[in-house]
Amino acid sequence: MKIKFDTLISRLRKTLAEVLPGNTSHLYLNREKGMLWLAHCRIDAHSFLDSVKRGMVHYRLQEFWQAGNAFATAEPLWQGEFVPGVAGDDRIRLFRDSLVAALADMAEAWSDLLVRSDRFAAAIHVIDKALLFDPLNDQLYTILYRLEGRRSAMHARRVVQRYERILRQEGYHEREIAEQTRSLAAAPGFLAYAPIPISRRS
Repeated sequence: MKIKFDTLISRLRKTLAEVLPGNTSHLYLNREKGMLWLAHCRIDAHSFLDSVKRGMVHYRLQEFWQAGNAFATAEPLWQGEFVPGVAGDDRIRLFRDSLVAALADMAEAWSDLLVRSDRFAAAIHVIDKALLFDPLNDQLYTILYRLEGRRSAMHARRVVQRYERILRQEGYHEREIAEQTRSLAAAPGFLAYAPIPISRRS
């Protein structure tokens, strides 16, 4: 096991040396007394959470310009699922879930801000991105349904069909799918300048 670990560390050092300027890789990857850690680094996942949290505080205070700036800072920090393929560690799973929940919260709030500025295409993009990582989020689908419904009934119907496919892939019974999509289709039209409630966390 130790030989395998040392081999992986050697590969990591080599990879860092290839992308970092000069002979500086040793400044970032440290190993001492059986411990391995990164130094002089910022973790994009933590920066993402901090920016989303800051944006949500501004959003709830109706400081919309500041909220939009915070969300715009957070958005490029999202690089996809946290440590994909790693399972079985409760701490990793919980942190991964917290990142996805933060992305969904940001999408709800930010889409509202974008609608207030008549930027419907951008709002749809934000919701679509969040749904890639939280595909069963009914609140996000409701918002997407309302947004697409402003374009046409056909676009709204496509959202319902997409939701149905996802639910079937997840093993939902047809009765449950009908109930879920009926609730989605019964959602009132999206009202510009009406704030979207953020339901998960205060």
